Amino acid sequence: MAFDPKGYKTGVVVALAKDRARMDAVATAIRELKSGGGEGALAAVDVAMILAVDPSNPGDLSAHFASLEINLNKWGGNPPSASLIGQLLRAMKDAALDYQEASFWAGQAQAQVKARAGQIAEFVRGVKADHPLGVITPEEFDRATKGAGLVSFPAVELTKAAAASGLTVTPDFDIPDAAVPPVLMNVIAHPDFRTIADLLVFPGHARSVEFIDRLRIDGNAVTLADIASAHRHSETAKDSNAVQDAQKALGLLKTQCADDSQLHRVVAAALMKQAASITAQGGTRLQQRDGLVGRGLAEVDAARLVSKLNPGGGSGAAKPPSVQISEALAAGNIAEARRLASALTDSDGDRQDRAAAVARLNAAESDKRARLGEYEQAVAARDFGAAARALADAIQIDAHDHSLTARRDALPPGAPGSPSLRAEGSQVVVAWPASAEPAVRYAVVRTEGVAVHTPRDGVPIGTITEVTSVTDDAPPIGRRARYCVFATRDGNRFSDAASEELLVLPAPSDLVATVDTSQVSLSWRMPSEALAAQIVQQAADGTESTFDVTAGRSLDIPGLTLGQRYSYAVRAVYATADGRSTSEPARIEAVPRGALTAVRDFAIAASMTDAGESVLEASWLAVDGYSVDVWEFPIGSAAPAGHRSTSAELAARGGRPLVARPGGDSSGGRETRRFESGGGVFSYAPVTVDGDGGVVGTSLVSGVAPSVTSPVAERFGEAVKLSWVWPDGDFVMEVSWMQGGSRRSARITRARYRADGGVTLQPAGEISQIAVATVVRTVDDEWVSATVAVPFAGKRPAVTYSLAVKKGMFKGGVVQVSVDPLDYSGPLEVELVCATGAFMPTRASDGASVARERLTLTARQPHRFEHPLPKLSSPFWVRLFVADGSAVTLLDPPTTSMKG
Repeated sequence: MAFDPKGYKTGVVVALAKDRARMDAVATAIRELKSGGGEGALAAVDVAMILAVDPSNPGDLSAHFASLEINLNKWGGNPPSASLIGQLLRAMKDAALDYQEASFWAGQAQAQVKARAGQIAEFVRGVKADHPLGVITPEEFDRATKGAGLVSFPAVELTKAAAASGLTVTPDFDIPDAAVPPVLMNVIAHPDFRTIADLLVFPGHARSVEFIDRLRIDGNAVTLADIASAHRHSETAKDSNAVQDAQKALGLLKTQCADDSQLHRVVAAALMKQAASITAQGGTRLQQRDGLVGRGLAEVDAARLVSKLNPGGGSGAAKPPSVQISEALAAGNIAEARRLASALTDSDGDRQDRAAAVARLNAAESDKRARLGEYEQAVAARDFGAAARALADAIQIDAHDHSLTARRDALPPGAPGSPSLRAEGSQVVVAWPASAEPAVRYAVVRTEGVAVHTPRDGVPIGTITEVTSVTDDAPPIGRRARYCVFATRDGNRFSDAASEELLVLPAPSDLVATVDTSQVSLSWRMPSEALAAQIVQQAADGTESTFDVTAGRSLDIPGLTLGQRYSYAVRAVYATADGRSTSEPARIEAVPRGALTAVRDFAIAASMTDAGESVLEASWLAVDGYSVDVWEFPIGSAAPAGHRSTSAELAARGGRPLVARPGGDSSGGRETRRFESGGGVFSYAPVTVDGDGGVVGTSLVSGVAPSVTSPVAERFGEAVKLSWVWPDGDFVMEVSWMQGGSRRSARITRARYRADGGVTLQPAGEISQIAVATVVRTVDDEWVSATVAVPFAGKRPAVTYSLAVKKGMFKGGVVQVSVDPLDYSGPLEVELVCATGAFMPTRASDGASVARERLTLTARQPHRFEHPLPKLSSPFWVRLFVADGSAVTLLDPPTTSMKG
């Protein structure tokens, strides 16, 4: 898995810092790890999410955690959660958890599932205990979720668990403001009707009545057709006071309700008015809910209604009506205060205080109307500040009147900040600072003259938008255009305009330069309103030339210098109200030169400077008018010869341009340059530069490969054993040597070298000039480094000798020895051996040693010595042997001279 530091910091670190409950859970896990809690200490936190590990595909965990630690250390304590995550990771290390193994995360995933189920169950039990009515609003549920540190848990999963335990998450609702006709309330005065819902299914009794979100009885929607059916049944029922009141109420519903929606509002208002009267009588909220369920209301709707009417609960006595009205006024809820006042009956006590409370209610309603009048007058005068202040006063009186906040939000915001205008070709981009006020949108219009007061007075640029910039695709060319920006909330009322003016002079577009060896040809496009084009040419030395083109959209400029860079600024000329005006310039550079081709005859090799520095020396045939860069690539990664590539494409292949050393040589049409060498073997390719990139030439493999060290060649009899220290890297070695007058070679892999214990060459007497080179292989090519010579003596030096034996008459004779070293110079130890018998001794041990001489020889200078011999019987032999360990071959004289 690829670690994304930016996404991790935003999605995990910053989010964790904002969640106090989850921060506490992580801190607890750290403490438990330090106390020896092991893996179980992590069950309460989603450690995989915190450490950005995907348990189903963990990938290279070692690299992942290395990157994670680097970034956590870099962030330090900003935000604090970064430091806390670092402490968690260290605690996991100290606890010797195998968190860099995939099996650890598989186990954590299983533990998380169990822990998650336990956390959800515990959370739901707690929330249910706090809401014994079995209902909770989404806002309350969300606050409880955040408080429990379960923000990362899907809301759907938590809501489903709550529902399974009997806790319903259901939205809040407003008490309907529909007027309840007294005839409806008269019906419930009869014991025949538990609630107004019984009236709707006359002559039956309503069950599972839903009325808050929809009007349904026993799962079936209630419509005006049901009211007509109930009315017909009432007309045929046995006459009684209750039936007569039912007929009146049903008849009213039939005639006064225009549709099913209005029927729902009226019935809901009546049911809620009755429920308010019931809850005002006191008792616990559960008793109040059960009482409403007993009257036929659906349990969830009954619970929602009790929770709305009696949010604080309590089982004390009902508050007096005057207190309830005063509390509603104090809470800024005039509608609730008026509902309470309308529900009063003559049987209610507290008459004096009640009258005072109603008087305060009337005064509040009057004050509210006055503020609304001020608001209307201010809007008419376009004094939106005064209108906003009047609405703020009205909202303070009646905070529960949502229409007031809607009007306030619909007031036009303040005028936007001054717009900025920017010409882009034949378009104008209009941008302005965003308003600090909420829910602001903008309208932009264009005029040619003074600013306008409404968006209807100009040419609209796009539609009303929330963004803070628009583009005018068809501005008036060569004329002054004024752009006015209005702010609005509702799209009907607008602020005053902020405006700026711009003389629209589009610059030439699509400017193109083509070249040959001595000429630049320019072409461009301009609006038809342009009268001419003005071209300024600047040479490399700063010299400027000006050209005017009044017809056409192109210009040829001959007589230019090959390879010199020229800059061009092309302006469009317009006739404006202020006279002759020119646009901003379109700019381009051009270099006269020949056809763009790939480099030919490229060569590159490693070399040494006089100061002993390793460099790369490259040469190639020059390309007229173009410079050449040399790029270094991993072997086999260079672009194919003749391929045109950008610098980014070359870099994507792993390439980098070499840094040229000062100096170089340009002669005979050939360029030679030296470049810095970082060591190693790479593919090198010349690139004929054209803009950002160029044409790639044929690549070559070159560089400096690591050589073997400590090479040794040892002779063992007729075999030469080679050994060396291998350089780091996957290389093959090429061993070469001279044998029988010709050069021979063999390729040796590291595996073969190890298996054979080195390299064996034979026969040793014919081997000389041994060398070892490093071979770098590619898929299609290979490269061989310079050789390392291996010291080896080659053939053993030869020495000859001659013998002269002189016999004695009565005692042993004397032997005279002459040793001829031929081309050998150096020490030589010899042993003089005598033996009797018919066969000449072949080893020193075949006879008796009579002398051992240590000689120091000089090439071409014979060395002589003599030695007495013991008394020997004929036939006998005298022979000279080389002492053990000598590297010299001793050549015997004729056998006749050795026999006595």
